[in-house]
Amino acid sequence: MTEMITLYSDLARTNMTEIQEYFANRKDKLVSRFRYFRTGKRIDSNRKEHMIFENFDPGRPDALMKLVEKPEGREFTFYHKATLDGMVNRTESFTRNRDPAKPVALHKVIETFEGHQNRLTYRSITFEPIEPNTDAPPMKQQIDHPRKMTEKFERNPEVPADKDIAKRTFFTGSRPPRIHLIFHYGPGRITSSTRTYITEKNLSGDEFSVQEYVVDPFAKPMRYTEQRDEYQLVRGEKRKARCGLTSALLLLLLL
Repeated sequence: MTEMITLYSDLARTNMTEIQEYFANRKDKLVSRFRYFRTGKRIDSNRKEHMIFENFDPGRPDALMKLVEKPEGREFTFYHKATLDGMVNRTESFTRNRDPAKPVALHKVIETFEGHQNRLTYRSITFEPIEPNTDAPPMKQQIDHPRKMTEKFERNPEVPADKDIAKRTFFTGSRPPRIHLIFHYGPGRITSSTRTYITEKNLSGDEFSVQEYVVDPFAKPMRYTEQRDEYQLVRGEKRKARCGLTSALLLLLLL
């Protein structure tokens, strides 16, 4: 630490509102930390900050640039050109205020990307709410049983619009589980094609059923084998998204 500045709301310096800390040559690349406290309370060394704002120099393995931590959530900003997946931002919202002595109760995680190799621009995962006066389950258990996951993608000009996925949503918490696909708008179109896969055995013995809306009335219908291949593909992408989020969250929880 090279410098520390403490700000107070009164001349007697009993109501601390902010602490500014500056660092140099730290292994974790931390260069500054700003801790904000709620006004109207006297100095208490054990009192939790209302908000913590940290800045990092380039060079961290996780490419973290900024971290904002509040009781109701955290926000991470990255040097996205230094990340493997082009992640720009991650926002974590908690079901209730975070207690360091208890497992985190996640409500929603939102991630944004730039320059992702799969044209991914947005990913979110929503978790089941935690009952009042109960402890949250372990982090891995929460991630393994989400309520909903959503991904959004940029337009790929090399793929026809009615086959280029713009948004896919995995309703993993619903019964039966559903996968809803929304495709990009074609030239001159005001609506886009959609397709929903419902994971349940039907009367024919198939493992899924399909509900489809096709914009082009002259489009060739998908064969069953094509639907099956697409269904298996998006199910695999769901597992990849959840595994990636699991490793990222468990790593960042160590901060």
